Amino acid sequence: MIHLHTSVLISETTLPPILAEFARAHPGVQVQLTLSNRFVDLAEERLDLVIRELALRGAGMAQLPAYLCQDAIDDGTLVPVLQAVRSRPATLYAMYPSRRGMTSAVRVFLELVRARWPSNPATA
Repeated sequence: MIHLHTSVLISETTLPPILAEFARAHPGVQVQLTLSNRFVDLAEERLDLVIRELALRGAGMAQLPAYLCQDAIDDGTLVPVLQAVRSRPATLYAMYPSRRGMTSAVRVFLELVRARWPSNPATA
């Protein structure tokens, strides 16, 4: 069993094909997925792994993948700025309590996430 926590956004966009591939390759391992946009305490909530894309909060501007905000751009809710600036690939942050005691299932799942995570979700 892997106890995994991630944001709602990641659970709806990037994670589903990774979870499906992991389930096919490791049918005996269950993944308990908890979704929320809050920061969690891994030890207190007994989580094996937390996956998030971290972003600044409360700013007037945000750098978002086009596929997530195109509707808001189309309806005028968001206005593109700095279009000539190329973004860096999204960074994946995976947090776990300790390498010591990490189960092989968590280790294998983390390696699959690392291998399959798009280098730039804006173009995926």
